[in-house]
Amino acid sequence: MWSNPDPPKLVSSPANRLFVDEDHVGQALRALRELSERDKDALERVLETHGFPIDCIAQLRNDDRAGLINARLATLIDGERTFMVDRGVTLPVEQTAPTIADSESSDGE
Repeated sequence: MWSNPDPPKLVSSPANRLFVDEDHVGQALRALRELSERDKDALERVLETHGFPIDCIAQLRNDDRAGLINARLATLIDGERTFMVDRGVTLPVEQTAPTIADSESSDGE
């Protein structure tokens, strides 16, 4: 988890997960915001490779966590759908569905 957004339902969103260096302490959101202040080119590369829309920099700088997570979620969904179309997979009718399992649980629970 890289952000504690409001509304709380976004906490468990796949768009609220980000891999960071193992020695990183604190939320990844802070590191992204600091990068946005130091090196815009590096930030754009990170955003692109981590499934963020490039036009979300203002949301990042304005601490719009819900907007940032929702924008990333839409980008991830679009990317997944493009991947599925490229491979001839039948697309689901709806873009998203309710979460059926929490990452903390196992199939046996």
